[in-house]
Amino acid sequence: MMPRKESTAKVYERQHGKCADCQTSYHITCLTRAHRVPKRESGSWCQNNIDLLCGPCHRARDGHNTPLMPIGTPLGEKIYV
Repeated sequence: MMPRKESTAKVYERQHGKCADCQTSYHITCLTRAHRVPKRESGSWCQNNIDLLCGPCHRARDGHNTPLMPIGTPLGEKIYV
């Protein structure tokens, strides 16, 4: 299995630096990882199951207002986007 950091970079390249939903360009550290098939439904961390989303799109996809941690955020630091 590829380390998460390298996998995220490959997903970022696949998406051409854009949010998977709204197609707005973002720096990699401003996007969050989102599972296509949620973990609660046996979704994996495989890069084929990961999209990178901006904060508003991630919340819209999940259907609730949760704290999101952009890539590279130190653990324990909550950031609302």
